[in-house]
Amino acid sequence: MATTAANAANTAANITNALGNAMAGNPHITTNTENGSVAPCLINAEPPAIVTTTGRDADFCKIITFNIAGLMPYKMKGKTKLLEEIAKSENAIIISLTESHLNDEIQDAEVNIPKYMTFRTDRMKHRKKGGVITYVAEHFARRVTVLHSESNSYTEAQVLHLHTINMILINLYRPPECPTNTFMDQLKKIGNILDSLHTPTPTVFFSGDLNFPRINWDAETVYGGTAEMRAQAGALLLLAGEHCLQQIVRAPTREKNLLDVVMTNDSDLIRDCQVLEKIVVKNMATFLEDTGLMNDSQHGFRKSRSCLTQLLVHYEKVLTSLENNKDVDVVYLDIAKAFDKVDHGILLHKLRRMGITDDTCVLREISDTSDAELLQEDLETLYQWADRNNMMFNDSKFEHMQYTVKGCSNSSPKYTANDGSQICIKQEVRDLGVTLSCDGNFTSHITKVINSVNIRFINLQRHGQLCDVNAIHPGATKRIKTLKGNAFSIKASQLFNALPRWLRDCNGQSLDSFKLKLNKFLGTLPDEPKLPQYHLRASSNSIVDQLAQRRADGIF
Repeated sequence: MATTAANAANTAANITNALGNAMAGNPHITTNTENGSVAPCLINAEPPAIVTTTGRDADFCKIITFNIAGLMPYKMKGKTKLLEEIAKSENAIIISLTESHLNDEIQDAEVNIPKYMTFRTDRMKHRKKGGVITYVAEHFARRVTVLHSESNSYTEAQVLHLHTINMILINLYRPPECPTNTFMDQLKKIGNILDSLHTPTPTVFFSGDLNFPRINWDAETVYGGTAEMRAQAGALLLLAGEHCLQQIVRAPTREKNLLDVVMTNDSDLIRDCQVLEKIVVKNMATFLEDTGLMNDSQHGFRKSRSCLTQLLVHYEKVLTSLENNKDVDVVYLDIAKAFDKVDHGILLHKLRRMGITDDTCVLREISDTSDAELLQEDLETLYQWADRNNMMFNDSKFEHMQYTVKGCSNSSPKYTANDGSQICIKQEVRDLGVTLSCDGNFTSHITKVINSVNIRFINLQRHGQLCDVNAIHPGATKRIKTLKGNAFSIKASQLFNALPRWLRDCNGQSLDSFKLKLNKFLGTLPDEPKLPQYHLRASSNSIVDQLAQRRADGIF
């Protein structure tokens, strides 16, 4: 167990070392995303002395490579616009994508990125998926030779020669069901091109989605799988060995599998290889939980915890103090541009120690003035913490709310912010999407959300009355049903979020009657799902005991 913990700690430390550069805005970081996971790598593409660089600084060049899973789904330009933003922010010279899902019906103008030249190898028409596409920055694309571009029944491959930096760029896609002879033929053509290279030998950058989960890249062996898969994976390893190509990505890119390839014949080409939180979050979270390093008050990014559980725990503390005939003062804090101003050197030091800090508010029972002084001391401690960590509080956004046994009070203690100003006293505070009132009542929150839902309800009801549901096309009926269901399911989660079961009435209109009103409207269409009972789910949460109506009645 000690060895496992040590390995996990070393892994976490290595990850935080790499992650720190990215978080610090290091301009030499390239983001490689594959189906939502991110694996940045920095390409040190410094050319040989005999190669001209067109007057540009070529010490560091960024190459972005990932599986796009459809560049234009339903012919929408969403992903093309996203690529444009990534290219602009990362200033990458190359963007190499697999599974573009393009065909000859889609014009280059629809997928072009400003200041980049597009090289496409589209899938064949009978295939729903596949295809590769490469974007090369204009100042590098002036001298690019397409050595190979082919789409067969299963695979797509591109081989480009970037003369400006003397690099061979290979982009290959292989689906899981690819026959052996088809893949072997594609590899043979790529191998012939690599064999024909003349001195000075170009740098080779080989990337793609090859779907080989059974390759052990450390041992350069294939384990398990079908005979066809083993033969194809073995051929890839043979090609890599013959041309001194080393696999750079070592961590899993999809769940536990390493399906993506980034190989090069220059071990100094990759300066940093990083794996971000989505890939390792399970292992790190398990380690933190098992070793007890996770603060019990941390609710974000933990299993079985959420904003709802944090609100319930917070409200439980308030009610417990009020039951004991003690007032409660809560000061809400706001850190100014936390993600922009955080000192990443200090952050990495803390992460190496596996410590977690996440202050959102300061709460203390108030029995007399000495308790208020202690709360002010707590605030002063936080201000000092901010100075030590090069952080800055946004004092103007601080809020102070007092829960009292007798309800809201105008004579509550006063607290000062870091700049010496008095923290503004509020009767209501919005906390994690829920409006909390100093009298402990959720009336204001319920009213606001019901009014918001009512606006949608009236609009959709008016829309429904304009249609004869039984007379229109079934497909149209389905679309109307989906529209209605989505419109209310989104707001229903807000309406009943974190509300105890006994909080029913709101200005004469009960939550139950409001639900019945919505369900009656939704029920006019056949097989329409009923509105989910979010308040029942919240009230049965196991972390905090259910609050009874008599408990609230005895306090407020």
